[in-house]
Amino acid sequence: MPTFTGRPAVSGDDGYSTAPATFDNNDDYTVVGQAGGAVSHSFFRVPSVNIAKGENIISAKLTFKAFNAQTGTTTYFNIYMNDHDDAVAPTSFAELAALDLTTAFSAWDSEEVWVENSTYDSPGFADAVQEVVDRPGWASGNAMMVLVKDDGSDNNAIRAPDSQDLGETTAVLLTIEYGLVPTIISTVLTLFAPSVETYDTRFKLRARKRDTALTTRVRNE
Repeated sequence: MPTFTGRPAVSGDDGYSTAPATFDNNDDYTVVGQAGGAVSHSFFRVPSVNIAKGENIISAKLTFKAFNAQTGTTTYFNIYMNDHDDAVAPTSFAELAALDLTTAFSAWDSEEVWVENSTYDSPGFADAVQEVVDRPGWASGNAMMVLVKDDGSDNNAIRAPDSQDLGETTAVLLTIEYGLVPTIISTVLTLFAPSVETYDTRFKLRARKRDTALTTRVRNE
């Protein structure tokens, strides 16, 4: 099935905010979670998403590479999409806080230990991506932005993935599968195949009857 993959393309395409007013979009990492009572949220903008308006979204996920090790804590995150036709990366704490979010989101609650330089997949969030491609103003080639927001993580429970500033090949990877679901194709074939077979059988039967009648007429003559 068709698959789109993409990463933040420039330094400002990813970053994070930390309460009460810190914003950073040029570190080698982004931060999500809670440390010392301060909550952090991250954003990841991916340009040139070549998925047509109204396309059926089958799956969507983020793949992170751990900037450093994180252990012994439980994180509670929510994954949203920026509910916008062509996402624009925020440049301040206030802009990040004011971004419109999709109604759909995926919860990501985890006790998984992060090992430095290892990769980790998020839960799927296809419904949130579907909201974006179903927007009236969405067009293939527009940018999408994923937001990973803290939702009450344990204190000192954070996760810090590599950012675009550290390297284009280690930045967060967005993977989206789209198109017809294989089970739907199978169902369609199952529904219509008997009709095709029946039609073919009836056609052959009529042909045999026609040939028999013709042979009989020739013999009689």
